[in-house]
Amino acid sequence: MAIDTIIFDFGGILLDLDYTATDAALRRLFRLDFDGRAYPEHYQTILDEYEMGLFSEGSFMHRLQRTVDHVVTEREILDAWNAMLLSIPKARLDWVLTLREHYQVYLLSNTNHTHIQYVHREMLPSIGVAGFEEVYFEKAYYSHDVKMRKPNVNIYEHVIADAGIDPQRALFIDDNHDNIAGARQAGLHAAWHDPQLEIREMLDSYVSAATKAE
Repeated sequence: MAIDTIIFDFGGILLDLDYTATDAALRRLFRLDFDGRAYPEHYQTILDEYEMGLFSEGSFMHRLQRTVDHVVTEREILDAWNAMLLSIPKARLDWVLTLREHYQVYLLSNTNHTHIQYVHREMLPSIGVAGFEEVYFEKAYYSHDVKMRKPNVNIYEHVIADAGIDPQRALFIDDNHDNIAGARQAGLHAAWHDPQLEIREMLDSYVSAATKAE
């Protein structure tokens, strides 16, 4: 069965990220002792719940501040949190527009109010892009808006139902293996993408593999 729908993750696919920049900044600010692969559980809970939109940006910063007994300013937290956001190549977005001539194209991202505001305020204007969600996608689904996050299967089921997608004709692309597993559990075709590779050069192979899987 032919693929007629592409669902992109945002960070690591269309948006270039450097997670280590935020990890290093948070570790310095909060004097965290961890190996870079996992945050202490209480920190991870705060981050995950913020991605699900369970509290405001102000509450996010205050919750982090309350975990330590030294002064960490809101500005320092915001700068550290946004440090991972590198760039959105305009050519990549132009390519997404060409895809819309052949596919329904959606965006599904674990993200948060702070990052999306930064993308809209700093990154998109710098490359002359307006109406990002409306122009480039049928619809964008952000975890903090829908109050769910990947890899939980309910967020994929929400997208499928809300968009009226046939999961057997849809391909989800993400740079996180757990998120790929969750998508497949929901019945979607799914392809893991290495962020070191350019998505424009890899999409045809992902679509071909999904088609052959039938």
